[in-house]
Amino acid sequence: MKKFTLLLAFVAAGFAFTSCSDDDSNSTQFSASLIGGKWQHEKTGFRVMEQETLEDYTHSEGCSKDYVEFLEDGVYKWVVYNGDNNCDEVVRTETYMKNGETLTVGEGEEFESFKIEELTETQLRTKTIYMEQEGSATVYQIDTYIRVGSAQ
Repeated sequence: MKKFTLLLAFVAAGFAFTSCSDDDSNSTQFSASLIGGKWQHEKTGFRVMEQETLEDYTHSEGCSKDYVEFLEDGVYKWVVYNGDNNCDEVVRTETYMKNGETLTVGEGEEFESFKIEELTETQLRTKTIYMEQEGSATVYQIDTYIRVGSAQ
C-alpha cells in the first residue's frame, strides 16, 4: 500500500495542471504565516463531482512518520521514510510560494500547484488536479495534514 500511495503521489505530480480561473466562486485568503512549519501527512484520496473518498495515509510501519515542511526562506521539504530499506529517510527539497489560497511547489517548468482548502494552526488540507479530460469529470487529489510542533 505504501508503494501504491507513493506511486500515486508521483503520478499526481506528473499530471498536475494549473488553471487561469478557479471553479469555486468562494475565495478564501489564508494567512501566509500559518503555512510555516512541519506537517505530518494524515489522509489522502480523491474527489470526483463532489464525492470524496479519503483513506488514512499509510506510513511505513516502525519508521518515523512522513511529513512536509515549509521553511521561512521559501524552502519546501518532502520527507518519506522507506520501510523496505531500514527506514531510510528520503528527502526532496524544492522551493515554495504561497499566494492567497494557491500553494506552488517547485519552479520553472517543474512545479505543482495546490489549492489550500483549509489552513489553521493545526490542520492543512490541499486539492490538486489529478486527472482532467474534456467531456469527463475532473478528478482531484485531496491531502490532509496535521501540524507537528508549533507554527514558525
